[in-house]
Amino acid sequence: MKNPFDIEMLRNELRRLSVIIDEQNIHASFPPNDCPFVDKACECIEHGGDADHIALASLLHHVAENLSS
Repeated sequence: MKNPFDIEMLRNELRRLSVIIDEQNIHASFPPNDCPFVDKACECIEHGGDADHIALASLLHHVAENLSS
């Protein structure tokens, strides 16, 4: 079982990053994606469902790699 304190820290950090992205007007330009894990995470966001750790990590990595100012 995961430590809930660690999850709450992660949630807060992601929220903090979203505020920075908004304040700094950072955007992303995404090339076509061929990663099934990113697709799975996006499908879960759009339609509901459970995204596993691989899908979540892949989605966050994909976003990070395509940020621009």
